[in-house]
Amino acid sequence: MSPYKVHPCEKGLTWDCFKEHPAWAKQAFAYRLLHTLFPGEITRRLPKGLWAPLIGPGVIIPPGAVMDPGTVVFSGTVYPAGWEMGYPWPPGVIIPPTLPPGYEPDGTTSPLYVRVWDAGPAHGPTPGGFTTIVEATITASNDGRFGGLDWQWATAHAMDPGNVIPAPETETDTAIEAKYDGMNYKIFRAFVSFDLSAIPAGAVVTACTFRAINYGTDVCDVTVQEGTQSTSLSEFDFQEFTGSYFDMATWIIGNNVFTLNTAGIAYIQGVIGATANLCMREYDHDYLDVAPGLGEDHKAGCYWSGAAANNRPRLSVTYAI
Repeated sequence: MSPYKVHPCEKGLTWDCFKEHPAWAKQAFAYRLLHTLFPGEITRRLPKGLWAPLIGPGVIIPPGAVMDPGTVVFSGTVYPAGWEMGYPWPPGVIIPPTLPPGYEPDGTTSPLYVRVWDAGPAHGPTPGGFTTIVEATITASNDGRFGGLDWQWATAHAMDPGNVIPAPETETDTAIEAKYDGMNYKIFRAFVSFDLSAIPAGAVVTACTFRAINYGTDVCDVTVQEGTQSTSLSEFDFQEFTGSYFDMATWIIGNNVFTLNTAGIAYIQGVIGATANLCMREYDHDYLDVAPGLGEDHKAGCYWSGAAANNRPRLSVTYAI
């Protein structure tokens, strides 16, 4: 086993380097960032201490070694005996990046350095060859709520089909709910569908938000997840949801906007040209499967697709084509 102990900063700004030599590591990081962001024409006008090579404590630099501004030599670096300019730099010497001779931006790739008085590169196509970013807003085409009611929480939570079947509605103050009145537990879940047939095949979804407008109440946290409901909603859809939630938020008065996470975007991507189904549930009890206490009523209401146009649930999909 070699008696030589590797210096924590010898291999760069590692976690151990920051831990054991925080002042040096911070200085080296700031120095590297400065010389990466700005070209030599700028840094050479700075005070010498800011543009001269940054040499780590204890490092012996051989005579004749010439290093450009922006070079960092980490502590623990050892120059081999007989080293001369033109030889490969030893491990621990980080030199600033350089552009190849005759390099010219091609209009789609940013140059490594852009002088502060010059214009940046021309914008080319969006990544992947796409040229257009589109945001489509789709109004709900099929929505509603169904419930389960039983004196035992486990039975109400797992009921299939549900046994609470509301008449058709344009709005309700209990679109979702988790309640215990001392006699029965009651759960409502909301289901919303969106027709994505207008989004072209080949579109790449980059972002997606779901919006519902409050009606009546706003006293609980709500989750949005993938729904598996049928095209004609019924009590048999009470258990038709799957996976983890795409977003969770506290219900508020006015617009309730849910920003779908990576899993939600992937789901929307997978149903482009077809139908996106979403399910809303009360989070702290229904989603987590925790019985509410006596007298607790956690609920939130919303407008449905039969309401005035501005109040209907909407799905906004941003995609590239």
